[in-house]
Amino acid sequence: MTKAKAMELMLEYSRSLIDPALARKIAKAFGYTLSDLGLIPKKTKDFYRANYTDETASLTAISNYQLAQSLAEKFASIYVQSSMHGIGSMADDITEKSVNALKEAIAHK
Repeated sequence: MTKAKAMELMLEYSRSLIDPALARKIAKAFGYTLSDLGLIPKKTKDFYRANYTDETASLTAISNYQLAQSLAEKFASIYVQSSMHGIGSMADDITEKSVNALKEAIAHK
């Protein structure tokens, strides 16, 4: 996966919990593992305010916005925060800011 595709996917799924396999591919595009980023897959039911069904409650996932935030911190040396109050708005904001930081870092490398 290219960095451009990874950033596209992060923006597309900014509010989502994503499969750990996809999260690993996105992290690998920037030269990291989930462990390097301090991310550990959790059960869907363990995420704050996540929607899940009985069938999906025990599946593991990674929060996409946390992946984007961690990549920005490691790759671009910028810790991204948000002042948005809603969880979805916050996820969108952090993801967008993180992807912008990644793009900026790529342009200067």
